[in-house]
Amino acid sequence: MHNDLIRRLRWEQKPGAESETTVLMSEAADALEAMQADAVLWRTRGEAMQADALRYKTVRRMNAQAFAEAYKLNIATGKPFDEIIDNLQPFYDAAMKQPARR
Repeated sequence: MHNDLIRRLRWEQKPGAESETTVLMSEAADALEAMQADAVLWRTRGEAMQADALRYKTVRRMNAQAFAEAYKLNIATGKPFDEIIDNLQPFYDAAMKQPARR
């Protein structure tokens, strides 16, 4: 994102020169790198939260029997419960898009 600016700040520093400008440029480059790392972390956390929210939405749609079956599958196979729910999610989405029966 700001790699060109960081590179430029570091490039314009004079080796061995400890002027106030050089120190400030170095601190600015460090701060930009830290902000980029934070942005990646927040983006990753946001994606994980979206996946968790989608799983929760799927589980909320399940009846007790379907939940019990997913739970039993988790115990019997050792397959992670989140993965089981992720695999069921498209079926629940499709069911929600169909018109209600009368």
